Amino acid sequence: MISNEIFGAMSPAAADGIFNSLRDNQKGVVATAIDSLAQQKKLRAVFIQRKPRTEQHAWLKESLARRQNTEIAGNILQLWLTSAHRDMLILFLDRIGVAHDGEGMIESESPAAPSEASLREGVEALLAAYPPETVAIYLRMFLNGFEGWHALAAIVDADSRLRLGV
Repeated sequence: MISNEIFGAMSPAAADGIFNSLRDNQKGVVATAIDSLAQQKKLRAVFIQRKPRTEQHAWLKESLARRQNTEIAGNILQLWLTSAHRDMLILFLDRIGVAHDGEGMIESESPAAPSEASLREGVEALLAAYPPETVAIYLRMFLNGFEGWHALAAIVDADSRLRLGV
């Protein structure tokens, strides 16, 4: 599932949480996204920015779910994960035994996939500590960066707790 599909599948509450978190932790990111997406639709950004936040967020979620906005959607999700959920990234990488920089960034460009048992342990640790939809978004974004992690993809696809939009 690529980033625009993640936005299309996630719940409105998850999208609200992402955009509110970015407003708090990454000043200007949401405004920049609105500007960029509004220009695509030949709208003035101020038209969107004057709406109540819930309407802005619904418009952003809908816009980021479009295939043409995959890159912007990916950037938004990466910024959110690294700014608001760095501890989640670190927990998962530690549990599955993947070397990282202490900030949740993987040191190797293409680390070997850990054992299925390690992956299951990592997923369970995340689900014990974080909301399931947050974990589902992270794991899907993680899978976008690495080919060959079939065991993790199978775990994510099979676990009903990792459904988006629930």
